[in-house]
Amino acid sequence: MGTIDNAQAGGRVDGRVLNLSEADYQYGVGRLRLRVDRIDRDHPVVCDGENWYPVQGVQITSGGIDMRPRRVLVRGRKLHP
Repeated sequence: MGTIDNAQAGGRVDGRVLNLSEADYQYGVGRLRLRVDRIDRDHPVVCDGENWYPVQGVQITSGGIDMRPRRVLVRGRKLHP
């Protein structure tokens, strides 16, 4: 489940981590741990009647080690306001 707040202007967040199942982000295989840099709430994409939001950050291992930058769409209900 996503655990993010978007209190800062411009969609910037301060490195909180999203733990997403494969069904809650596009595109990839398996679970994704993402340390979030930015959520673009101004440009949602509608898929199957739901809003999905562009999110950028760094994919991390379960131990917290940086892997690579990622840009994904995340199911809106997994992002907390």
